[in-house]
Amino acid sequence: MLTEPEYDRLPGVLRRIVDADRRLAPVRKALRAPVVAIGILRGARRDLEHRRALTVEAEQLYGHRLAGSGPATA
Repeated sequence: MLTEPEYDRLPGVLRRIVDADRRLAPVRKALRAPVVAIGILRGARRDLEHRRALTVEAEQLYGHRLAGSGPATA
């Protein structure tokens, strides 16, 4: 987990990726339920597409794909 000073030092696109990952955590939990409301599914798709777009933006900016397996856990 990033500390606030670490988060504050992140460049723009990386900060937006961290924000997107933080918003996706509860969505991923909701998707594990046996029955999921269609609204949650639509929101999840929108959030995942946004996260993918941020990854592409970062790849173009830094010249290589970002490595990692999603949000860090303690």
